[in-house]
Amino acid sequence: GLLLYLSYGRYGEPTIYFALAFGLFGSILFFGWKKLSKVGASFRIFEIGVWLLILIQLGCLCLSPALIYVRDSGASQALSSFLYLAICLWLVYGSRFVTRKSQRWVESPVIPILTVLFVVIAKALVISASPTPAIDGHIIVTQATDLFLDFKNPYTASYPEIYGGAYGYKPTFSYWPGTLYIMAPFRFFGLDMRYGLLFFDLIIGGLLGLLAFRKFSVAPVSLSSKKSISFSYSLLWVTLPVSFFVLEQAWLDTFIIAGGVGLLLCLFQDRFKTASLIAGFMVTVKQYAAFYVLFAIFEFFSRAREIRLSLKGIFSLIGVGFLSFSLFMLPFVLVNPRAFYEATIEFFSKPIPMRLDALTLRAWVALRTGVDTLEIFSNPVVLAVVLVGLSVWCMAQLRSKKSPRGMTYAVSSYVLFSCMFLFGTHSFCNQYYFLAIWPLLISLI
Repeated sequence: GLLLYLSYGRYGEPTIYFALAFGLFGSILFFGWKKLSKVGASFRIFEIGVWLLILIQLGCLCLSPALIYVRDSGASQALSSFLYLAICLWLVYGSRFVTRKSQRWVESPVIPILTVLFVVIAKALVISASPTPAIDGHIIVTQATDLFLDFKNPYTASYPEIYGGAYGYKPTFSYWPGTLYIMAPFRFFGLDMRYGLLFFDLIIGGLLGLLAFRKFSVAPVSLSSKKSISFSYSLLWVTLPVSFFVLEQAWLDTFIIAGGVGLLLCLFQDRFKTASLIAGFMVTVKQYAAFYVLFAIFEFFSRAREIRLSLKGIFSLIGVGFLSFSLFMLPFVLVNPRAFYEATIEFFSKPIPMRLDALTLRAWVALRTGVDTLEIFSNPVVLAVVLVGLSVWCMAQLRSKKSPRGMTYAVSSYVLFSCMFLFGTHSFCNQYYFLAIWPLLISLI
């Protein structure tokens, strides 16, 4: 999150080294917790680490929320005021770590709740401060959803080219139709489509809080501490420094992040039918959501064998997932199959020229050698074969070690998407924002 905040998701040498340093800190903080416990470190050390990371993130946001299309200075100032209130509250909350006998109200979850509230209000003000961002995604998705509400096909419509052809592709609504169903209620009431993204951002924070409470429910600490760490995990997500910029830019990855977190919670609670519905729908939202859905299916089938679910039950779950997928996808496919294929499949199947400002390993190598030595990965078939092979190997390794429930799903997703984006041609802020959720999920397994 800090890397994306500093670089806006574009290539830059200093930010890479900065990210490595904070990546090491984050790895120790999240993945080293069990080892710290074995050498006598307390739950309080973990709490302090999480508190400090949130403080850093809030500090970054107070310095600058990283918005680039601000039009309303009044809303921008109000946004900053709420962020200042949030960081002041968080500093007060941190006083419980330095005093032996802190006040009861400091120990209670009230301060984390208020901090979350102020950050959410600040995020809502992003939409007012930057009402008309000059990005094609905001324009195209808004127009496509309005066409959908007018019972017109968004896959056959023409969309404005705001970049003057600088990026070499024709503007089109290239997402699968799940996005339209999500956005429709918000556009129906005349709201900016980004309120839908904010709503799902809150869902993600809430689900992370539930997962955190589940993980630490067995910890030998007070109930108030368990509640506090749950709200802290929600704050870790909503205060991600680049998240205000992502909201301003109207990137849709927030939707599939919510689906990914929801599937993990369903896996822990053995909610097979709910998971089937979510999985089927998520595939219709954005194309690469299909990868983590496949990993989730693998985990659910493994779990079904453990609880000896009948073959009839398994086929019933497959039917629910397929019905969910078909219900949202088929109407657009059947109306005009050719237009749907050209907009959502053919558009991504063509090799896309690499951008040297992309945050990728390919750009790093090309800038140093003067040659795109990794050009072979421009071919979607080659990249798909490599990713599938890597995924199979990763799942086999995790299953052979009898990893905890959910670990195969989360780690395999993290590894696959990391490689996909590192070797891609157009990996920018929104892709790595999507990637940021997986370390958080792994730390909660």
